[in-house]
Amino acid sequence: GAVHLASELLLNQAGGLRANHVPYRGSSAAMPDVLSGRVPIIVDVASGAIPYVQRGELRALAVMDTHRLPQLPDVPTAAEAGLPGLTAYTWHMVFAPAGTPMPIVMAVNAAFNRVASMPDTQRRLTELAMELKTDSTPASAAEWLREETAKWGRIVRDANITVN
Repeated sequence: GAVHLASELLLNQAGGLRANHVPYRGSSAAMPDVLSGRVPIIVDVASGAIPYVQRGELRALAVMDTHRLPQLPDVPTAAEAGLPGLTAYTWHMVFAPAGTPMPIVMAVNAAFNRVASMPDTQRRLTELAMELKTDSTPASAAEWLREETAKWGRIVRDANITVN
């Protein structure tokens, strides 16, 4: 999953770090072991970890993004912490069947961008530590997807990740 890949990216970028991947069925299953100290470190999505950091139960070391989170303004980005280029995030994209007429694709895209730009939408997503692109086009989304596929494909190959 995305968190496993982000962990592998961290190990890859940090050079020389070694860790055993402990698979859990999500961060809610892993968190008790992290909080108790049985597992010394976790890479997690921001929305899952922020409440623990704000309560002082976890110490955030870095944000794996290009900018700091408004909810954790004192937590540096990975680049600020000495690991430039270490960015990982979960994402969602809207897809349509191949062959969908371009006017329909463009209308759906415009509707999503319109909703994404609404202040209430932006406010709620910020509360959830999420960002929504408000200027995406089908072409820019396709290019971004190609780049992400190449980036994560390298990580999967370098870490010898396989699906059982």
